[in-house]
Amino acid sequence: MLQDILHDSEIYQLIMQEGAEKEHLQRLQDLRQILMSFIQSRFPKLVRFATKQVSVITDVKTLKDLIPKIGLAQTEEEARQLLTDIDKAH
Repeated sequence: MLQDILHDSEIYQLIMQEGAEKEHLQRLQDLRQILMSFIQSRFPKLVRFATKQVSVITDVKTLKDLIPKIGLAQTEEEARQLLTDIDKAH
């Protein structure tokens, strides 16, 4: 019963929301780092451009979709196009 009251309290809800936001931001940061590692190792000339493009992605799904696409990109131009398309999606 006390636990139910606590769970329904505004402060508890705020703490939970803040925790979820921090978790989301950490997940974004981790996925951005994975993506940039692929780019750094496969297409080092794109690092500066990619850093700018990747930093604006705020959707976990977008990053998760982009990682294998960059990993499978055959050419630097193909990778650049994938990164350019980020602007169109946002």
